[in-house]
Amino acid sequence: MINTRQFLLLFELLHVAVVSLPVGITKLIQDHRRHKSATAKLLQFREHNGTTPANIAPLDLWGIHDLLMVGHKGPVLRPDANASHAMVEAAVENLAEMLHEIHPVPKCREAIRQEKSYNAKANAAWTCLNLDRENFTGAYVSDSQVDNEVAITVPKFTDSLGACKESNLPRSCSYWASLHAMGVRADMLNKGQEFLTAIVHIISGGALYCFGCTMHFRLLNEAFLPPHVRAESVSFF
Repeated sequence: MINTRQFLLLFELLHVAVVSLPVGITKLIQDHRRHKSATAKLLQFREHNGTTPANIAPLDLWGIHDLLMVGHKGPVLRPDANASHAMVEAAVENLAEMLHEIHPVPKCREAIRQEKSYNAKANAAWTCLNLDRENFTGAYVSDSQVDNEVAITVPKFTDSLGACKESNLPRSCSYWASLHAMGVRADMLNKGQEFLTAIVHIISGGALYCFGCTMHFRLLNEAFLPPHVRAESVSFF
């Protein structure tokens, strides 16, 4: 059984493979020595530029909203992938139910506690940081939006970010920051396995809004996914 810390290591491996290295994920897994060397260099770079988990600022966590909203849609899932849609929708509901305990920001935990539905909790995850759709370019606020208009959401407050200030993939970086920060609290509250399962299912549905990233993530975590995820077709949005 994988725990939250091991999962975050796998997520970091994906982040390195997709963002930082010109090699495929399969090659990266096979070539352990090269991965260790590349990861060490990446960590040195991040420490130098203030992009480690220790530098995560509250506004880096804006993507918690998208984990719920985009995650519920499952962008890479075909409309007829009924079992997979049910899986990601249940995962979003489970994450939403945990947020009042595992959100890293105290005032956000209280704001989220007051809401009932996943989309209301998602909105609270923005408003507690004094954010709304006007603070972004291409903000995701509804499943009715066209994919290519919201696939790349860019915050207009980059100067106020911490670890994600220099990121070229704002949503992915916010997820990275949010998973690390929420994972700590989930483990503290003995909700690590519940949190891990929800996140694996949500990301596998395409919450990254990146087809290649999602397929790589599925490869890394296929042992922890239900059989129908591999059996049902996916679509390129």
